[in-house]
Amino acid sequence: MSEKDEKLSSKVDNIIPSTHTTRRQTSDELGTQKKQQSKQVVDDPCWGGSQEHQHNLSALLHVISSGKFPPVGGRSDNIIIHNSDDFVVIDKPPDLRMDGPYPATVHKLTTYWFPPASLIHTVLAKEQSEHGHDNNDNEDNDNDKGDKKDDVNDTDGKIENIQTKYKHNLLQEISKLDNHGSLSDNIIRTTHQLDYATSGVLLMAKSRRAAATACAAFANRSTRKEYLSIVHHNVDAHSEFKVLDGDEEGLFRSWMDGSLENEHRKMRRHLHNRKGQTFIGYLPNHSVFAKWKGTRQKRRKRKRIDSASGDSDAQGKMAGNPTNGTTHASGKEDKVECKTESQQKRDHGPGKAQANANAISKSESILLKPLKDINKEEEERLIDLSWKEIKQNPKHKAIFHDLTKSYNEALKQQQDTEKQEKSESNKSVTKSDSSSVPEKIKLPTFFRIQGESEDAFYIHAALADDSTTFRVHVNPDAITECSPDIQSVYGRPRKLDGKDLTFKPSLTRCVVLKRGFWNGRPVTKMLLQPRTGRRHQLRLHMAILGSPILGDCTYAAENAGTESTECDRMCLHAHKLTIPLGEKKMKVFVAPDPFVGLI
Repeated sequence: MSEKDEKLSSKVDNIIPSTHTTRRQTSDELGTQKKQQSKQVVDDPCWGGSQEHQHNLSALLHVISSGKFPPVGGRSDNIIIHNSDDFVVIDKPPDLRMDGPYPATVHKLTTYWFPPASLIHTVLAKEQSEHGHDNNDNEDNDNDKGDKKDDVNDTDGKIENIQTKYKHNLLQEISKLDNHGSLSDNIIRTTHQLDYATSGVLLMAKSRRAAATACAAFANRSTRKEYLSIVHHNVDAHSEFKVLDGDEEGLFRSWMDGSLENEHRKMRRHLHNRKGQTFIGYLPNHSVFAKWKGTRQKRRKRKRIDSASGDSDAQGKMAGNPTNGTTHASGKEDKVECKTESQQKRDHGPGKAQANANAISKSESILLKPLKDINKEEEERLIDLSWKEIKQNPKHKAIFHDLTKSYNEALKQQQDTEKQEKSESNKSVTKSDSSSVPEKIKLPTFFRIQGESEDAFYIHAALADDSTTFRVHVNPDAITECSPDIQSVYGRPRKLDGKDLTFKPSLTRCVVLKRGFWNGRPVTKMLLQPRTGRRHQLRLHMAILGSPILGDCTYAAENAGTESTECDRMCLHAHKLTIPLGEKKMKVFVAPDPFVGLI
């Protein structure tokens, strides 16, 4: 009988990766085929047995209480690393989802440990209802019923009593819950995520205020994460990767101070703040109104000056004082400037003349046209109104909504034309000309930093999510120095099925901790420190290195020479989290190393 067919009591002894089993790929990792079939996802967790009932919360609690998850112990709260009034930190087991309609999740586990008052009341009421109709005259049963009635009246009853005396009904009620919103008084709130297969430090808040503090720390990148991993092959950073020179190291420093990441995030917010309907330079309704109003006010002022200037010129001619230029109402004279032929070509050459014509015809001219559905007198009155006053009139609001649409369409068309002209111009540049243009400095995919340990190196490769598949894609430009096999497996074009992929800059610091063997094959224990938080970043960066993570069914299975060494869990563990909490004091939470003695 195979190990997958053994009972749960035998299965829990194999939490450390086994040399005999292969963890089956989850339905999520199989891609879009399962999603399209709209079937219930069935997981096969490394801590469960072969039967589906061995994958539920009761089975997970049995495994935890057996002391098979580090830290080793005999009580269910041993994987709780930290517990205070504001936060709880757990050492998340591997192969456990955050939430959702699954037999066991982090949400269900924490709800069991910290049941809300509404859940306790439901469980106690159910117990009273069930035993209140029991006609058994046995004296002991009557005493039990009395105890349960007392518990119903005691709303502050101890959670430990609920978990021991009424565990069956408690687990039944929890099985109906999918996420935090299932119970309005659930105090536990997640502040970040860990992948299904990843174990380790997971921080959760007990109040909205605490959650806001933690989420802000993750959002502004003031946290530091460290992961432990076992990867395929013996990694040799010292002999394989170059040390950055001066210019490259300067670019790297901008990574470390967060300026490049902040620039990317600012651009991303700008592009998505209107649900993908915007672009660089896009103006909303109130901004177009302000621009229209400024244009009309300048035109009105210019007409007044010209009118006053015309009156002054007429008076000057009558007085016999002709001028070579234009005399304004102020009495000052603008002399006619005589320009050379070269200056005229420079100021009015084909390029500039065309650009100016485009700028006027495609965007600014929209603001100079008369507004629709109103006469000239009413249009003049609109110039003196504020946007707040415009919004109060549905007719005026609709007029400027249409004007905004026309303006942005013209501006986008202008930008696309200029982009196309620039692209064609770049193609026409000869090799001799291009050699004089300085090449843009960029970081290599793999590199080391002068002064750091010889076992430390960095991986720099942009990643992109694809909504149609579980997998994440690597920018093909980032893996040109990798082997053809790596390029063919992990590289994807910028356009996939007619859709543009948005590649996000990603950087990971890697440190070799130990080289050895597992199941007769060379492996390396790594410390991974992500400088960005992209989805599947560590898994994919290790994959393009040619040393995918041991047990990674999604990315290691396609890497030549790694299929036969799979284990029953993915060897990626969130080891340490450093985060400012409470008056910006740095807190450090550590989940013990589960891979001790593995290699």
